[in-house]
Amino acid sequence: MAWDFAAAAAASVRVLLVHGTDDDVVPLAQGRGAQRALERQGVDVTWIEAPAAHDLAALLATAGGPLVDALA
Repeated sequence: MAWDFAAAAAASVRVLLVHGTDDDVVPLAQGRGAQRALERQGVDVTWIEAPAAHDLAALLATAGGPLVDALA
């Protein structure tokens, strides 16, 4: 899949990346790499790490405050 990062940056697309620090499916370094790659292309990225595994419900529960702030 090809993405047009320049167009996303020009359109002021905001990206929220939330990653569990205990994720054993997608390495934390891969998530951080995605954050850096997007930022290098000028995309507005909010990055949140939370103490959770590869489980969306647990991740949302542990990221509560920062996640709510990011969505505001």
